[in-house]
This record gives sequence, structure tokens and C-alpha cells, in this order.
Amino acid sequence: FLSSFETMSNVFDRLESKYGKQHRRFPKYPDQLSQSRQGCTAKGINLPSMRHSIRHTPDYALDRVPGYNFTANYDVVARPSSIFINKREPDPYIELLRAQGIERIRSRLEVLSKQLGLPSSPRAGLLRFLFEQRTHSLLQEDIQTSQRDVLLTNPDAISKTDVLRRELLAEIPLRIPMTLRFGWKQCWRLFDNYLMQTRYWQRQLEELDKKENIAKINKFVYQASTWKVGLRANLRRGIGDHHGRHCTLPELYAQLRILRDECTPIFHTVYKERVDSICKTLEQDISTLVDELAAARRCLEDGSQKIDFLLVQHDSGNKDDVEDIKETVNHDCESCGSLKSEGIMSSVSKDSAEILQVSQQGEGNLQTVTLTYREDVVVLTKFHCEKLRKLYNIHSKQHNCSCKYAIQQEKGCYDKQEAAREPCLCPIDETHFAKCLYVLARRYKTFIGDEAEGGAFHAAAPETTFDTLREDFGVCQEQFASPFNCHFRQFCSAFPDIDVWFGSVGSFFDFEPQEGSFETGPPYTEEVMDQMADRLHYLLENSTGPLSFIVFVPEWRSPPCHALVAMEQSKYLREHFVAPGRQHTYISGVQHTENGLGGFRYYVVPHGTELFFLQNDAGFSKWTPTKEKINRFKASLGISVDDDDEYPRKRHSSRR
Repeated sequence: FLSSFETMSNVFDRLESKYGKQHRRFPKYPDQLSQSRQGCTAKGINLPSMRHSIRHTPDYALDRVPGYNFTANYDVVARPSSIFINKREPDPYIELLRAQGIERIRSRLEVLSKQLGLPSSPRAGLLRFLFEQRTHSLLQEDIQTSQRDVLLTNPDAISKTDVLRRELLAEIPLRIPMTLRFGWKQCWRLFDNYLMQTRYWQRQLEELDKKENIAKINKFVYQASTWKVGLRANLRRGIGDHHGRHCTLPELYAQLRILRDECTPIFHTVYKERVDSICKTLEQDISTLVDELAAARRCLEDGSQKIDFLLVQHDSGNKDDVEDIKETVNHDCESCGSLKSEGIMSSVSKDSAEILQVSQQGEGNLQTVTLTYREDVVVLTKFHCEKLRKLYNIHSKQHNCSCKYAIQQEKGCYDKQEAAREPCLCPIDETHFAKCLYVLARRYKTFIGDEAEGGAFHAAAPETTFDTLREDFGVCQEQFASPFNCHFRQFCSAFPDIDVWFGSVGSFFDFEPQEGSFETGPPYTEEVMDQMADRLHYLLENSTGPLSFIVFVPEWRSPPCHALVAMEQSKYLREHFVAPGRQHTYISGVQHTENGLGGFRYYVVPHGTELFFLQNDAGFSKWTPTKEKINRFKASLGISVDDDDEYPRKRHSSRR
């Protein structure tokens, strides 16, 4: 990617001297390489495609410091009732209680999966269920007046939805992806492992006395094994290529599809009842957790009100008297029997500054910030903590009386764009910021998982892509983002109760824009994408001004999911093209965590990404996707652009 081999060597030597041999690769943040790439910019240049190795950093990213644009114009008109305005005070104790409960459910799923016969629980099973929970509407008043939780908005849905049930059954006897894109060696290994696992599960069926099912399975296993033996015999006779491949890849694909489509359903028929039992057990555990969290919130609220009342009645400044009152309330709350946990009132009886500690480690871009609450530790990168501080300054800082922004807030005309461009010198409440920071970090760590198994669902497009979308298509808000990976100062997010302190305007499924241009990159799960496609059609049908959505979804065509079919057949589709797999890049979904420090900020996307431009007539007239704009858009993703425009695309300039 650099101009010469000598430049590459110099960069490696400099990085090795600064970080050691373990960092003999491009760092996560590419600002160290800026001096070696003078004069190179992505805009208007046909950039080389991203191929072959995840170790490559995007060519256009070498000159850029990881960034965002909080000063961009915010040209969005939405129904006021759809914007998440109310801010509820974050509570570290409730958040820790929620994290411990979700971890118990994950552990319970692991135990139940092993009892079923699986070596481990499906990593994405519970995570996909939690993502589906995010598609349910949950405004602020719903949280306060119901037993629902901000993370588990519909706890009774686990036995009704097919998400977790489908993920568990897919592991029996072995998961074969719907889209087969492996090489020959990977497919042959998958074929061998499937036959091996089938023998294991056949023994399980013998214990269950399922003779009829065993006979059906034996038929397919015998055919596959006979085919395999015949291939090895051909290889001994010299039939095959010099790599020892005694069959073609399409033939191997065909055998895997037979096993997946004919043999696997027999196992699913046998184990369906046991999997349903697991789902019902988890539903009970989730309902219990939701009840515990609701009881904890009530206890804390009642305790806080009682303390305030007794302090006013007592009217004493003696610290010993105040502590006696708090201990009395704490004892009453713990003895009420609403929770088994001890110390429920610790977040009331202690100041947040005493129970929440913040420390920093490392140097430069590798610097981290450690948040400690009780025995729970959450680590973030220093860069993202500073980014969150800027967002907090814009959206949640209480300005001094003499500050011009305080006057604007009183008059109800607070200019967030001006506040982002010209921040004032008013200090922020560090204690409150630390509470918001811990709850935010703890929430996303709980959601993603301690092992970051959900990091792939939180990836984002690179900064150059957002710059191009803003300049050419007027995009100024993301519809699926978080305070960690957002590019603009306002966005839709999964957890508006805590994200609102950092600029969230609510969930995408509650937000109702009347006009504006938006980037829409949902998490890559069918449950979310399908409902997103239906929601986009509803918004375009009911819009009153120019409205545009630029949608990023994976190229899942075997078979195509509902979201792809719905958008492809939509009358609002104006442009559609595919970014080929391994030729474009995303930003890692765990970029803000300590796990992200050892990896890369950017990674090459292994699968194709489909881009849909959905616009009403006014939106199409205002933000027309011309060929020149589309080429700049492709270049911002890292796709090489030719004059012949060889990439697949569809234009629908007059579909109404």
C-alpha cells in the first residue's frame, strides 16, 4: 500500500522500535503512518482492492486518524414523540445486577446444551435472541410502568420465537452453513466431521430407542461413506489431481447439501421436544431475572425517597445521624424479602465517587481506561473515553448560568452543532460522567459477551465512507449505531436509556423521521434485518418530505432472506450494487475494548455487502445517486473503480 518497499521497511522498523516485535504489523490506529503517505487521499482516486489478508490496513485509512464528525449539519425532521428525550439516571448497581443475571443465563444455556449432547452451547444463540429483543418498542414510560427490562424487552418471547431453537438444532449433528463458500480442504474436513458426529448422535438415538430414525440416517450415512471410499480407491489408482483432491469442489458441495437437507432434518425431528424444553427453562430464568431487576429498582427508588424524607424531617447536619438513617433504610430494604442479594442499598448509602474508580494505563493509542465498580472491571481505550466525553459535553453537560449555552437551554433553543464546534469551558460533573461511562461500558460488554462473541454484529463502515455519504448524499445520522462506533453526534441505538446521555435519539424501531438522509447498517441477523426492511417501507410510505436510506446488508442469497427480497422488489429502490467480499473493509465492533488493542481497527470483510438506496421521489430528486457519486462511494469503501463500471448494480430511477 505504501509508495515503495523502502518506505514500508522504514515504517516497520519504526513500529518495531516503538511497540516491539509483537506489533510488527499495522497498528490499530493508523495515525503513526500519516507522514509516509503525504498527498494521498481517497476522494476521486481508484484505490487498489482489499484482497488476500486481514493483516492489511486500508490504503485510504493510512492517512487518517480514527475520527468522527460531530459538527456536521443535522438536517433531520422527525415526529417529536418518536425522539427519546427523557433521561433516566443511570444506576451502576442495577447494571451490575443485570450483567450477573445475563451471565447466569449464559452459563445455564451452556449446561443445558451439554446435557442435550452438544460439546458447547451455540455462541450466537442467546446473542441473536437479545438482538431480536431490540426490535421491540420500549420507550421511557414503558420501562417505568411495566415489568419489562431495557435489555429484555419481551422476556416471554423465547419459547415463541425460532431464534434460539433454530440455533440449537443447527448444531445437531453438525452445523452446515446455508451458503457454502469454503475451499476444498475446508469442505472435505466439514464432510469428514459430519460423518463422525453422525455416528456419535446415532449412539444417542439408540439410547432413546429410535430405531426407525436410525434406519433412515444409516441410509444417507452409508451412501456418503460409500462415495468417500470410492474416491479413495480412485486416488490409489492414480485418479485425482496432484494435490490429492479426488473429487471436484461442486461434487463435494453436492454431498454436503444432501446431508444437510436430507439427513439433518431427521435429527431435528427427534430432538425438537428436548430443545423446546430448554427454551422453556430459559424463559423461566429470564422472567425471574426481569422480576429481580424490577424489584431492585423499586427498592432503590423507595429507599432513596425514604432517605430524603427522613433527612428533611431530621434536619440534622451531623454525619453520624445521617449514616444512622441510611443504615436504618438499608436494613428495612434488605429485610423486605424482595431480593436475596445483600447490600442492595449500597448505591444509595454510598457516594458514587467512593464506589466507582477510574484509572489509566499504557501510552498513546494503546492507552486504556479501567472502570472499577465493586469487583467488576471494564476496560476501554483512552481514545473512546475522550470521544464519549465530547459527546457528553454536547448533549448532557449542565452549563454555568453565565454561559451562552445555559441561556439557550433555558429558552429551548440549544444549538448542539455550535456546542460541538465551539465547546465552552464549563466543567462537567465528573462523578455523573463516570457513572454514565461505567453503565454504558458494562451494558455493551454484557450484550456483546465477555469473550466478544458479538463483536462482529457491531462493526461499522470506515470514516471515509461516512464523509462521502455526507458530502454526496446529505447523510447526517446513523440508524443503527452506538456511542462507541457512531460517526455523527446524533444516532439511533439499541439502548436509549443510557445512550441518550451521549446523543442517542432512541431506537430505530421507535424513530419516525419525516425527512432526512440516513445511513442504515443493521446488525447482520435475519430477525433484525427483516423487521428493518418492513420498517423502512413504512417510513417511506408515510414521509412528508425528502427521505433517503442507504442500507448496508450482507449478500445472503442461498437462500435470500426476506430483507433482501423486500428491498430488491421495493418501489422505492433507486440504486443497488454489491461490494465484493474481501475487497472492502469495516471497522471492528470491539474497537473500544481492551480486546481490540491486540487486533486491528479495520478488517477485510470476507463476504459480499449489498448496498441499497431507498428513496421517495423528493429524496431521489435531492440526493440522486449518479454514477460519479456511486464511484466515489465505492472508492471510500476500498473498492477499485473502473471506467466500465463492471460491478453488478441496478438502477431504478423511475420506479413508483
